[in-house]
Amino acid sequence: MRPAAMKSSPEVRALARATLRQQRPVADVELTSRWDALEALALVRRNAHLIQLSPSRWIVRVSAAGRKAGDVERDIAAIEAWARNRARDARIVAGDLSITV
Repeated sequence: MRPAAMKSSPEVRALARATLRQQRPVADVELTSRWDALEALALVRRNAHLIQLSPSRWIVRVSAAGRKAGDVERDIAAIEAWARNRARDARIVAGDLSITV
């Protein structure tokens, strides 16, 4: 059983499923700090990397290629919980779906 902090919301579950259905199966986590991006990257179990768009715009790109929906959901839920608990601004985007934390 997952800890209470890792329980995913319906939005996170929908985002994880949407990520797998895309032609390019990725979820992007948009952050404003390099340090926040590094912390978020550390929460992803595998298949993720950082992209710096500007000094104040970072993306953690989570690849879902070859992964199960539950694994992708776990990674996205971990980032969502981290952002909520640490009061960090984050936007998680997968295709046409997005959530702002």
